[in-house]
Amino acid sequence: MTPSSFKKSLRGLGTVVMVGLLCSTVSGQTGGTAEPPAGDSPKPASPQTPPPPEASADSNMPPPLLKAIQDRMAELDHRAERLDQRERQLKIIEQELSGVVQENARLRKAMDQKEGQPSPDKQFALLIKAYEQMPPEEAAAQILGGMPPNKAAKFSEKLAKNAR
Repeated sequence: MTPSSFKKSLRGLGTVVMVGLLCSTVSGQTGGTAEPPAGDSPKPASPQTPPPPEASADSNMPPPLLKAIQDRMAELDHRAERLDQRERQLKIIEQELSGVVQENARLRKAMDQKEGQPSPDKQFALLIKAYEQMPPEEAAAQILGGMPPNKAAKFSEKLAKNAR
């Protein structure tokens, strides 16, 4: 149900209730009054709230009942506006939360990928082990021939330490 249709249904419901009160008061069945219950203090009608079609100024409705209906309609319009505002706020929060969830999923995926790969130090240690298994001349030719000089020096130092 959209906010505008909810607002219309509230307006219709308020009118039906108030007209029902009028009918029961006029016929004398309930002996009650057309005043709203003590707990519901009516708020003044907002200037943009038009009177309901059934409660136009030329109807046979008593002025206090007409005012009560208009006050109730204003209150229902105010409630509908508050609901619309809360719905907009919830949508904004939902979008923000969706972004946080997506970022969390992205970070988890990145962490999982990193956990599956050995660290650079481990990879280096595995490479050293492989070359230690080779004859020295072949290992030196493969290792030092294709490496940048600074990396070759570091590698040679680690090989020397492991050989002792």
